[in-house]
Formats: sequence, C-alpha cells, structure tokens
Amino acid sequence: MKNIIASILILVFVSVSLSSCIKEEYFKPAPKWPSRLDRLAGVYSVYAPEMDTWYKMQINKVPGINGQDSIQVLNFLNLFTNITEIYVPVTNQEDSLSLALNWRDLIIDKNGKRWSLHRTSDNQVFYKHYNFLRGDTMHILYRTSDYAFWVEDSLPFEGNVYRKHVAVKIL
Repeated sequence: MKNIIASILILVFVSVSLSSCIKEEYFKPAPKWPSRLDRLAGVYSVYAPEMDTWYKMQINKVPGINGQDSIQVLNFLNLFTNITEIYVPVTNQEDSLSLALNWRDLIIDKNGKRWSLHRTSDNQVFYKHYNFLRGDTMHILYRTSDYAFWVEDSLPFEGNVYRKHVAVKIL
C-alpha cells in the first residue's frame, strides 16, 4: 500500500512538474510593412543619357509639418542639390510609388542658374510610365525651362529641356 501511495505521489509530482514546464506560446504581431515613402527612400544610381554619365541621387523621408511626411531629394537630375517638399503619394494601376515632385516656377541649380521645373504628366502615356518606382527601377522624366530667366541672367538660352533619366535603387 505504501508503494502504491508513494507511486501515486511521485506520479502526481512528476505530472505537476512537467505541466509547469510547458512553453507558453504568445501570438507575435504581424510584421509591419514599410510605408510607401519608406520603400521609395534610398540611394539610386542614375544614368543621364543627355550627358552620358552616371550619378548618385538620394531620396530621404523627412518628418513633416502637421504630421505630414516630407520627401527630400538630393542631387535630383544631377542639377538640383536639395529639393524638399510634402510628399503626396500617387499611384497608378500597378500600385507603384511615384516621385511626383511639384511644379516649381523658380529653382536654382548647383551652378547658380535659375530654372523652372515641371513634371510631364499632361500625357497619359507619360503619367503611367515615368516617375514611378517599379521593383528597383524608376524612369524619370522632368522638363526644365529657362525661358523666364535667360535674358536677365545673361546666360545661353536652353529653352525646354526634357530630361529622361533611368534610376536603379542600390541601397
């Protein structure tokens, strides 16, 4: 009888001990997907065919005013050292990310020359194809113009220059 009671006590002790060692599983929260702006931000290697050269461009996410994020583009078109503005996400049917910088009437390049900068989104073909990040590649198309400034600046007239560049995200 003592053996049975001892066996039962040992069995109860072992089962209580083992049941307390069971690993509790907690539900892990789903991984947070990066925002559109986080996916757009990075360093790009850009080819400029009109100059037959490669250059680096960087897109940064900047905390904005009133809770709106801003975008900072460094070395845009290999002309403009720093463009910062509130980011307004634009998508097309493929849910791509857009580098939709606003129209600027006056912007000064790294050489001190004044330009106006325009996105060429009037044509639907341009709108659907250019300035969208697809995978790691973006075809950039912007128009620069010096119509309003060339006489006053006493610089050679360049007129409307359509700049088509191909950017590949490297970081």
